[in-house]
Amino acid sequence: MRAICHLVVATAFAAVLVGAAGEAAATDRHERVSITAVKQKGKTVGFKVKLTLRPESYGKVRIGLGANGKLPAKYSGDKRDLAAGGKKGYIRLKLGELSQLTANQPKEVGYTVTYGKGNTLKPGDLVDVVTAWTRDNSYWHVWGMKNGPVTSGEAHTLPK
Repeated sequence: MRAICHLVVATAFAAVLVGAAGEAAATDRHERVSITAVKQKGKTVGFKVKLTLRPESYGKVRIGLGANGKLPAKYSGDKRDLAAGGKKGYIRLKLGELSQLTANQPKEVGYTVTYGKGNTLKPGDLVDVVTAWTRDNSYWHVWGMKNGPVTSGEAHTLPK
């Protein structure tokens, strides 16, 4: 009976440690994504995308628009390389790259995109807003990629 009691206490202690370690793990991410139309003479010619970056442990981030979970045909590599733009076929438009971010200090960023200008984006397209975080380009933590390695992501419809 005493051995069972020790086993229960040890198991509970291990569960607490595992839970604490999970809570301490950093989750660099983005949030508050908004995509709004850019109009000229009443016609939608592009869009503005705004988001808040939430760095926790990585100092560098790449921001892009992905192909809504669609991977290149016959691709079997790491999805992180696709999301970071290291491999072609998923990122439809690279919006930016920032470095020297400060941990736990949110940063709002915005980009204006004109349809067809250096991209193949069209009104009504579904895209993933993706951030790929790193320290040294050797490993990428990905956020926002539908069917990605970390989150399922949320599809965003580009303004018509």
